[in-house]
Amino acid sequence: MELKNKNKGKFRSDFFQLHRNDQLRLFNILEDTLRIVYEYITPAEFAPIFAKLTITNKQSVLKQVDKQYEQGIMKSLPADEVVRFFNKIDKDEISYA
Repeated sequence: MELKNKNKGKFRSDFFQLHRNDQLRLFNILEDTLRIVYEYITPAEFAPIFAKLTITNKQSVLKQVDKQYEQGIMKSLPADEVVRFFNKIDKDEISYA
């Protein structure tokens, strides 16, 4: 994929041709270059991947992204998915109240 060359258009084209499960696998492999992934993929586009992550990985993602990106992910998820996530995490971590 085109992360090393910083070719955003090519990365997006290749990434969105992958099956959702393959996108998730790639996301898990690319931990050290995830900031670039967040720059290339909008919060709305990332939300379906976020929904499939483990609670631990979701919390990790939210620590890596800025508040605007985090809020974009949450706004793009179905309400029941957001509620399930908030019910599973420590209440002190919720900053939306």
